[in-house]
Amino acid sequence: MTGLPEKPDALILGSAGTLFIRQASNRGYQVWNLAIQPPSRGNRELPRSLGEVSAVSGDGQTLITRDGSGVSDRRYYLWDARDIFHPRQLTQLPVAPGGNRPQFSGDGNLVVFSSFNTVQLIDISDRNVSRAIATLTTHDFPKSVVLGENRHWLILVDINNRVNLWDIDVETVVQRVSPNSR
Repeated sequence: MTGLPEKPDALILGSAGTLFIRQASNRGYQVWNLAIQPPSRGNRELPRSLGEVSAVSGDGQTLITRDGSGVSDRRYYLWDARDIFHPRQLTQLPVAPGGNRPQFSGDGNLVVFSSFNTVQLIDISDRNVSRAIATLTTHDFPKSVVLGENRHWLILVDINNRVNLWDIDVETVVQRVSPNSR
C-alpha cells in the first residue's frame, strides 16, 4: 500500500480498517483509516501517555496498553477508546508477572494473557472493575493461544507443538462438576 510510513516500530490493526502505527523516531501512535483508498491519516496522534498499544477489541472501542519495559514490571491498562483521540483509562488489569500477548474474546468481555507455562483469563465485562477468573497451566511456553468464537473453547499450542484444549464456558463447567447446581 502506498502512503503508509516506512519502517514502523509497531503496528496494531483494529476493527473497521483502523491501523495504529508507531514510528521509532516518534513514540506516539498515528491513526490510519484503511477503509478508504488511498489510506488516510488523521491529523492527530494518540497521546504518548497511553503507553504501548497491545490489543484492540473487535468493536474497536476498547484498547489494552502496557507500560514498563521488563517482563516483571509490565503493567497493563484497559481504555475506553470510543473517542480514539481522547481515550479514557478504565482500570489496571490484574495480570500475573510475565503475562503478555493480550487478546480479547469475540464479545469483548474476556481478555487472555499468556506467559511461561500459564494462560490467565481476566473478566472485563464490567469495564471499571476487572478480575482474574482463572489461570490455566500448560506443559511449556504457549506460542499460540486462540479463543473460540463462542467463548467456550481456548486452544493453545506450546513450543513443543502440543495442543491444549479447554472448555472455558463457566456454566458448562459448573454443570459438569455439579449437575444439581442449577
